[in-house]
Amino acid sequence: MTVLNIDTPPVDAPSPDFPPAEARPANGPYQNHINIKVCRQDGTSLQFLIKKTTPFDRLMKTYCTRSDLPLNGVRLRFSGIQVCRLDTPLSLEMEECDFLESLHDF
Repeated sequence: MTVLNIDTPPVDAPSPDFPPAEARPANGPYQNHINIKVCRQDGTSLQFLIKKTTPFDRLMKTYCTRSDLPLNGVRLRFSGIQVCRLDTPLSLEMEECDFLESLHDF
C-alpha cells in the first residue's frame, strides 16, 4: 500500500504522484490497484494506492497511524454505508479516485 499526497486540499484533484488508471499500462505492475482518497472531517484528504483485493483493515491502520488517531475511534463510510474492515474495494465495487469519509468517534 502506498500513501500519496498526505494533505490533498480538493477531494477531486488528480494526484501528481501517480497516474490515473487510464494512463497506466494494461499489463503493468499496478493493473490491480486503485487510488482511493480518505476525506477527513476538516476537508483535507489522504490518498492511498491499494490493491483491489486488499481488506480495508490495512488502509484503516495506515490512515490512523499517519493521522495520529486511535484505531477504535475511526469509522469509514463509502456512499453513506459504513465500511467493514474485511471489505475490499472490489467487494464495494469502488472505482478509480472514489473516496471514503472518515468519521471520528472521540
